[in-house]
Order: sequence, then structure tokens, then C-alpha cells
Amino acid sequence: MEYTTGGGNPMVFRVRLADRKIETITSLKDLHRATGPGGNTEISVAPDGSAVFARDIGTQEIYALTVKWP
Repeated sequence: MEYTTGGGNPMVFRVRLADRKIETITSLKDLHRATGPGGNTEISVAPDGSAVFARDIGTQEIYALTVKWP
């Protein structure tokens, strides 16, 4: 099970359920995380066991879109 912390130095941790040990995965201090409606970061787990989450790289707006349909 993975979880994140907040504050000035947010981190990602993993709790191993078999032995209840906590592993530090990484720091998220300089990463602009994408947050959900509740302000939380959602984490998924890749097939190799690594944590996967979205980062926020800003917003883009489309002012014009021209499409030529075949």
C-alpha cells in the first residue's frame, strides 16, 4: 500500500503488509502533483510495483481549432 504526505517536504511511502514495514519511495518536494477534486494525489501501482501518479505541468487553452475532414 502506498501513500503520500503533505507539508514542506511531501514524500511517497509504501507499507509492506506482510511485515508492516514502511519504505520511503521518493520525495515529491519539487514535483507539481496533479490533484483530484478533494485535493488528494491519486497513486496507482505499475506491474513492476513502482508508484505511478500524475504531475501538473500547467494548463493550456485552445483558442482556435481548424479541422479538415476527409
